[in-house]
Formats: sequence, structure tokens, C-alpha cells
Amino acid sequence: MRLASSITTLALGLTFLAWAGPSHGQSTSSSKACGLLPVAELEGHFGGKATSIRGSETATVSVCAADIPDRLHGADLMSKPPGPVVLTVEQRLAAMKSVLEKRGSEVKNFGSVGCFTDHIDINGTNLPIATCFLEKGGYLSLQLRSDDPRQLGFDAVKQLLEKAAARRK
Repeated sequence: MRLASSITTLALGLTFLAWAGPSHGQSTSSSKACGLLPVAELEGHFGGKATSIRGSETATVSVCAADIPDRLHGADLMSKPPGPVVLTVEQRLAAMKSVLEKRGSEVKNFGSVGCFTDHIDINGTNLPIATCFLEKGGYLSLQLRSDDPRQLGFDAVKQLLEKAAARRK
């Protein structure tokens, strides 16, 4: 249970870091993660233009957040290079599942991609999020945030994550 809590806290904390903006590392919209973010496809998905794209780089993680068209709608991408210990999607989901289910979250394993739902508090608004991640080639996760649940389907998040993964070199 301690591992599950730690992994969930890390996943949600880094996702919030991407949304809130960087506090450490180099802040730039040209971060590696921002280069992976499929902005045009996300704009089509949300039906609006990106109004803010911000990223951050450290030696171990690259994050990028895009508001489309505002802070309550958008995407957050996190990329980490392969590390010495690599969890499978099944292992990561198993570690997170009990914690997320207690929060009322849905968890789904697509094999090479894992997904979960949750909520984040943004200035008093309990905003739904959907996150999908993959482990192959290094950890990569994409979170969509919206007050419209129709914009948070796992299939859409997974497809957009796979577009980001295809841009990795």
C-alpha cells in the first residue's frame, strides 16, 4: 500500500507541476515535452486555440502544459527517460489502483498503455482529469483536464498520447 500511495502521489504531483507551472528547472515552451505535445490535434479535440503553452526541463523530467482555451481545459504532458528500474504498465496500475479506486477513479489497462481518471482542485473547482501513460522508451504521460466529461474519454487520451510518443526520437 505504501508503494501505491507513493506512486500515486508522484504521478499526481508531477501532473500538477505540469499544470501549475515550473518551480525548478528551466522554464520554456520549447521544452522536450512541448516538442512532443500534439497541439493541433489537441486544439481540434477541445475545439479551441491554445492560449498558453509552458514547459519545464530538469535532468530527469520534462513537462509541458497547454491551456486550450483556458486553464480549466487543456493538456499536460510529462516525459522521463528510461531509468534503472522500469515498471510495466500492469505494475504501475496495480500499485495505483487501490488508491485511485478509493478516490472514485476509473482505472483501465490497454496493455501497452494505462489510464486513470481523477480530479484536481483548481482555485476551488474540482476539475475532472483523465491520464494515460506508457512505459516503453521511457515514461510518458498525457493528462487532459476539462469540466466536460465527453472530452476525457480514455480512447481520446490514449490516441493523443500515442501521437506524442510517435514524435519521440
